[in-house]
Amino acid sequence: MKTRVLLAALLVVLGAAPLHAAKSRDELLFQINAALLAGDRAAFTRCINFAGSDKATRASFTKIVEQIFRWPTHYVFATDRKDHDNPRIEQGGKFYRLNGDWRFQVHIFLSKKTSAGFVFPAGSVEGKYFVLVAVPEKTP
Repeated sequence: MKTRVLLAALLVVLGAAPLHAAKSRDELLFQINAALLAGDRAAFTRCINFAGSDKATRASFTKIVEQIFRWPTHYVFATDRKDHDNPRIEQGGKFYRLNGDWRFQVHIFLSKKTSAGFVFPAGSVEGKYFVLVAVPEKTP
């Protein structure tokens, strides 16, 4: 854990950002945390899988990201899923699903002492790990 904190601090000092997709849950959490510490919105955005998403979803995430980056501190951690089905959501007669294999949840809170923050589904896409978003299902 100390190594990750030191590496994240080095990323902040150097202004470097993760350039590749995460290969594990721990690496995804590390990349999110490093991007937040560095104040690097582009690096944070690369941790999100936007494949297949629409403009409204992207706009919603842009607002959330801007809000998170205004916080003075960040606490990033993960929890396991409780269910095992890939969610299918209906909104206004349209069906949506997550654009990857939902394996766990990423929590980004203001601090360890509060539950103020956001929880995102996360998982794998072709062997890489991302925060997942809902995408509209194609109708036949």
